[in-house]
This record gives sequence, structure tokens and C-alpha cells, in this order.
Amino acid sequence: MRASASAAPKRRRVLAIIAGVAACASCAAGDSGGPPAPFDIHLPPPTVLVSLESELIGHPSDIDVDASGRVWVADSRNHRLLVVDPAGGEPLLIGREGEGPGEFRSPVRLAVTDTVVHVIDGDNLRVQQYRLDGTHVADHLIGDGMIGGGSLSREGDVVAPTLGTGSALARVYTLADSTRRNIGAPLVTPGPWDFTAMKAEIAQGRVPDQFRNTVAPFFGTEGTIWLLVQTEAEVRRYGADGQLVWSRVLEVPEIEEARREFFRRNAEDDRPWFITPLTTMTAAREVGDKLWMLMHGEEGTRLAVFYILDRETGDIVGRVSVDVPDAVRRFAVDTVRSKLYLAVPEEATLLAVDGAGVLNR
Repeated sequence: MRASASAAPKRRRVLAIIAGVAACASCAAGDSGGPPAPFDIHLPPPTVLVSLESELIGHPSDIDVDASGRVWVADSRNHRLLVVDPAGGEPLLIGREGEGPGEFRSPVRLAVTDTVVHVIDGDNLRVQQYRLDGTHVADHLIGDGMIGGGSLSREGDVVAPTLGTGSALARVYTLADSTRRNIGAPLVTPGPWDFTAMKAEIAQGRVPDQFRNTVAPFFGTEGTIWLLVQTEAEVRRYGADGQLVWSRVLEVPEIEEARREFFRRNAEDDRPWFITPLTTMTAAREVGDKLWMLMHGEEGTRLAVFYILDRETGDIVGRVSVDVPDAVRRFAVDTVRSKLYLAVPEEATLLAVDGAGVLNR
């Protein structure tokens, strides 16, 4: 995408040198007059809020927090929602497997507001709405098989990836008026998936073009849409008008590790019909004037890593890490109670972390 020099954002390459953060802390604004050095914080060990042994949870695909502090979980394996009160109240189970009103084939994404929760029912290709007491309100058919890889706004709108089809990287479905609009031009023209040729490219150390249009989309506030462009390790911010506001390419150790793992895993997998995709960034969420970025971790990962970006500029302002039992795929933030919640699908576990001093930083 190109725009005029006055309107188009400058694309910067952002290098976070974590090893030097602590040493440079004394070189922050007080000494140089410039912006503070990026912080690097390792959070205290998490506590288990819900475990597999509880038999309440099967596969936590997404999580969110309501105003009262309850944690909502989309459980794609058990085809229902789980609502947990960290203060000790009784858990609430919502929905069952099926295709009818209030039933799920695969609840994969959710967004909680003051009055309702919106849920992407992936295999039923729809958005369902519930009151906070679990009462079913409505169904809205989207009919796009890609919505399971998308996300929801607080209004119930859906942004779904396209893999570059339809001349877009993502597509927004507006619930209020049933309109749709495209976001972002494809990096490459979509082509056929010739697995033999693609595997040969990977063996030669190249990422096939078929992966270059892969994005993870997320909603922000004020109409913002975030696209995480996986192969480029690029974060893009789009405005409510669909125009690119800024983009940043992250050059951090976790990106290089994800790329090495991509080549290693595909070299070891001799199935002719299967390729492990390249994923560098897993999830993103706005927290105040910052964007929290969860970096991708392979199965067996024991450390969840977040990079914190300034929402307006894309500059890295810090790094946050926490010890975990396995790879974290989704997270939620409760700034009122300074809690960070982590979903660990492989362990069927929901973790709670004390984020005091970081979430409101």
C-alpha cells in the first residue's frame, strides 16, 4: 500500500536489544532527555485458575474478562463457554454441541461487553450473542469459513483473514448493517498450493509465497484493526477508514527462533501433504495506549513472551515474560485488578498472573 508522503506512515525496522535493557536503564530520559529505555520485566510465577483435572475445560481457544472480573473462556473441545470467578464464585457453563440456537460446533473467539458476550461459532460460520447470565440472545450467520481465525470487536463485528483472496489480507463483517469491507492489499498474488514444490522451497531455506499473505487480525479501540503479518514479522495498524496508519517490522530474538523452528519442523516431517506454517506472533490486545503482543511459542515452550508497543508510533517500549507449563495461545487483561490471564490449550489450563506495576505502566 502506498500513500502520499504526508499521509503515509514510515516503515521502520524496530530492533529490541533485550540483553542491554537492564544496563541501559540508567540511560533513560533523566540522563539523555530522550524517551525511556525499553523495560524488561519477568513476572512472578502464575497461579492455576482452571486445570484439566477440574474437568471444566477441554481446549481454551480464547479468553476475555468482564467488568466484574469474571474470566470467560471459549472451549472449542467441549463446545461451550466457561465463566470463572477468580474470587471464588461458582463456575458457569454455557451452551452445548449442536447447530441450533445457543449451541456450538466450535466456539473459538469471544468479546465481552457490559451487557452481552459475542462468540464466533467457527464451524457453524456464525456469531452468537449471550447475556452475561448465559441467556442466548441471537445468532448472526456470516458464512465465511475463515472467521474461526479472526476476532471480534465489542460491537460484535468480525475481522477474518483471507490468505490474500478477494484482493485483501483481511475482511471485516459489520454486524449492525451486514456490510463487509476489505483491509490491506495482499503481499503476493495467491497461487496454488503445490506441496511438493513448497517443501522443496523450504528445504532450500525459503518461505513459500503461499504463506506470505497469512495474517492474524485483531480489533482495537476507535475502529483500529491490527494485522500481524506472520512471514514478515510485521505489525500493521489500520484506521476506521481502512487506511494504513503505520507498520513496523519486529526484529527480536523470538522471531528468529520461530523461523528456525519453521525450517526444522518441516525438515523433520516427511508427510507429503503437510506443511507446518510459519507463525511468529500469536495474539495482540490493546491495553490503554499500548499494544501487547504475544509472541509465538512452540508446543513445550516454558516461557510466554510479550512485546509492548506504543499504540501511536509502534515503538517497542518494553518486554514482559512469565514462566508457563506450555505454549500460551491467548491472553486477557484485567487492568482494574492488575491481572493477566493466560490460556494454555495443550495443558487445558487457565493461568492468572499478578501484573501490578506492568499493566498500568
